[in-house]
Amino acid sequence: MVLFQKVLAYINPERPDQPVLDLVGKVAGRDAQVDLIHVVEAMPWYSRVLGGTASIEEAQMLDLKERLDALARSLLDRGLRASSTVLRGKRSLEVTRTVISKGHDLLLKEAEAEHPGELGTPDLRLLRSCPCPVWIVRPAVAGGVRIKRVLAAVNPRSEDEEYDPFGIDSQADSAVDSCPKRENALNQRIMELALWAASLEGGEVHVVHAWRVPGEERLRRNPHAEQAEVEAYVQSIAAEARARFDTLVTPFSTREVPVHPHFSKGHPADAIAHLLADQQIDLLVMGTVARTGIAGYVIGNTAETVLAKADCSLLAIKPEGFVSPVRADGGTEQQQRSP
Repeated sequence: MVLFQKVLAYINPERPDQPVLDLVGKVAGRDAQVDLIHVVEAMPWYSRVLGGTASIEEAQMLDLKERLDALARSLLDRGLRASSTVLRGKRSLEVTRTVISKGHDLLLKEAEAEHPGELGTPDLRLLRSCPCPVWIVRPAVAGGVRIKRVLAAVNPRSEDEEYDPFGIDSQADSAVDSCPKRENALNQRIMELALWAASLEGGEVHVVHAWRVPGEERLRRNPHAEQAEVEAYVQSIAAEARARFDTLVTPFSTREVPVHPHFSKGHPADAIAHLLADQQIDLLVMGTVARTGIAGYVIGNTAETVLAKADCSLLAIKPEGFVSPVRADGGTEQQQRSP
């Protein structure tokens, strides 16, 4: 059973209810360390020009710390080790720095929506930069956070795959060339965490993989292409994708948690969105994969699209070897590439 031993929970101490704390009791292992954190954003620059803000900020910090301390004591009563910290700065940066410096293995945080049904900018920045799994809690229901129906989004790849349409891997070092192996290891991790999460409340897991054939529409419209050959080509791609999907999912089908596979043709974001609504999913578990550019800043179009629009809670996982663009000492890595 997967249990986390060093959890960082971002808390708004002024909320009357605390869905994140409800979840802490379910996911933290015995004798786990749970650190509560809240970050106070700097007051607007014009208020500083007017003066008199220092005492206001200090009073705000003291009040929030007292509230957070009280919440930490409630965790101590549950047999967990707990601490509380209130920091000043940018929320996503300070939270990521804390994860890196203290070695947390899970971040829990309630969603911040700038618009209904979307994630706020701080949450998206955390999903890009935080090296440990990030569990965004949304929405809360009466009686706590529900985890009955879990969707695992996977992308099994052939480990000898050479498809690289943008020439990314050819420009990278040898560590990035093993991307299919890293993604397949990530798929295994997604499955493990999805089954573990569903087991917390006796739930079930749905697994989705969407496949596409590059250039299929052009081939089918091409008057010079033999359509029988095109169809055979499409079917061969489908068979290969299905074989990889079955290889991943079948070993997990013997577990106590029911597993329902969904093999879908089309864009991954569309397939995931359909299942989220059709199966009334409570938690989406998926990977965020950075394949190019500044380490950690790109998590992939599919992940960005789905994570920004999903109405359920989200558990986002980085691949092994991910390097955050944020440094614990306060800087950012501007040139380092994720291995």
